[in-house]
Amino acid sequence: MKYIIFLYSFIRKQKAALVLAIVFTVVAALAEVLFPFLVQELVNTLLKDKLILSFSFNELIASLIAVSLLIVISHAIIIWMQTINASELSYNMRKSLVDSFLSFPYHITRKFHSANLAFRIKNDTYLVSDRIRDLYSEFLYDTLSIIGPFIAMALIDIKLAVLAFMMVCLMTLISKPITNRVAVYERILQIYNSRLTGVIQESLSWIKSVKIFNSEESEKKRINNANTKVKNVERITGLFMSLSIPLGFFAQLASTIAVLWYGGLLLMDGTINLGNFVAAFTYEQLMSDSIKRYSNHLNKFASLKSLLDRVFELLGAYQPNNRKQSKPVENGSANAIDINVKKFSYNDRDTLFRDMNISIQKGERVLIVGDNGQGKSTIFDIVTGLTPLNEGYVSIFGEVLDNPDSQRWLQKFGVMSQQTQIIKGTLYDNLHIANTESTREEMISALIQAGGSELLDKLKDGLDSYIDEKGSSLSGGERQIIGLARLYLKTPEILLFDEPTTYLDNSKINSFAESLNNIVRGKTVLMISHDPRVFRLAERVIRIDKGKIAFDGPLQEYMGQARTN
Repeated sequence: MKYIIFLYSFIRKQKAALVLAIVFTVVAALAEVLFPFLVQELVNTLLKDKLILSFSFNELIASLIAVSLLIVISHAIIIWMQTINASELSYNMRKSLVDSFLSFPYHITRKFHSANLAFRIKNDTYLVSDRIRDLYSEFLYDTLSIIGPFIAMALIDIKLAVLAFMMVCLMTLISKPITNRVAVYERILQIYNSRLTGVIQESLSWIKSVKIFNSEESEKKRINNANTKVKNVERITGLFMSLSIPLGFFAQLASTIAVLWYGGLLLMDGTINLGNFVAAFTYEQLMSDSIKRYSNHLNKFASLKSLLDRVFELLGAYQPNNRKQSKPVENGSANAIDINVKKFSYNDRDTLFRDMNISIQKGERVLIVGDNGQGKSTIFDIVTGLTPLNEGYVSIFGEVLDNPDSQRWLQKFGVMSQQTQIIKGTLYDNLHIANTESTREEMISALIQAGGSELLDKLKDGLDSYIDEKGSSLSGGERQIIGLARLYLKTPEILLFDEPTTYLDNSKINSFAESLNNIVRGKTVLMISHDPRVFRLAERVIRIDKGKIAFDGPLQEYMGQARTN
């Protein structure tokens, strides 16, 4: 029931389309049953045999044409209504998933690989809508196309109806396991083809090293092993197909022959007439097609349930926890950032920080150093509230963080990382996200302050210049200039720099460091950097080692110790 309620919540705005699809599905199924009955009457009219309807020959032909048109129109309406409901369903489901993930706290979304998550949102919603498109009218249609012809055939002869039904079901059961094996091996073949593609791409991506290390033969052998596996699976798949397809034909022919045989006996002893015989044969064909599709529907129901469980898994990735971070007895200093960590770990097993206290005065510029994996960037995530503490608290200028990932709290910060994220669009679009109320003049001013005069001269259309996805048309320095301009537009209280010069050319670092020097004046700054031209902006150094503070003092003292060591 929860699955039906969940799906209906996405298409409730299109109730009319849903009702129309169901109504015309019933109409189409009834028309399919009516058509053989009219053929029966037409044959009996030609043979001057017993009639149920008192229609003339021309009236029966007109009725057949009308029923044919009704079937065609009904199916056209069904397909269109399916499309409306399926598109509404997939749109709303995608929107729900995207809205949910964008509103989830950062420490939840960071657990998912972005490309994998985007693929799941796109692919799972498409598959759900595709299964619904197939099921909600076709399942009903095939159900009616089994029941209707069976009843119509039973009115001709109950034994004939039972025989036809039993033969179709039996032959379907015999051929279905092999058909299922074909589907299984087709999926395996897709996996092996993907692996082969991956091996080829991997080999070609490091072709230079392959040639330098003279490992061409080993690469050929590695690719050939993957290629051989694909060939073997293709042959196994072909073997099952060579059995499945002929067996499917045989199943259909066997049930048809059974109906022709028993129907012929009934015709010869006068139990039924020729019109009944033709109608029974047609009903068997209708029933046979629907029963064969019916087993596929059952597989699709199982697939749909599995897909919906995957969607529920995504939507349920975050369960709000009303537990607030523990507060100190008194609020922190009104002129300092206080980070009090009793314990912090990502997985509740490996403790990253324990009993660590950091206090940063307003307007102070602090450099955080330490070996890789010591949690320097994690401190940024903790102070911004993107990653909640297991035990402890964060206080900024007297205000204690009690709601992780709070937008109001995040407004205090401006962050620049190793690579500035660029969205596909204009330069204006890329600056507008920093402050939606900023004017074009303010954007140009921010770019100039960030050292972007050359960038503005380079882009012919200025702020309206188009930028490719991920900023591929820009250099690393130009992307960082846009990131710095965003900070000028946001005007945050606290600046966080995480290795901002990593991907800059050496010739660009000096000018970029000068732009940083301008923006940090009067700001509270936390920075992570290995570049002397950047970390000389700091006044104080905190070194993290094995989850504790190993050094906390002036920059000059730290530099003196570093030279000594």
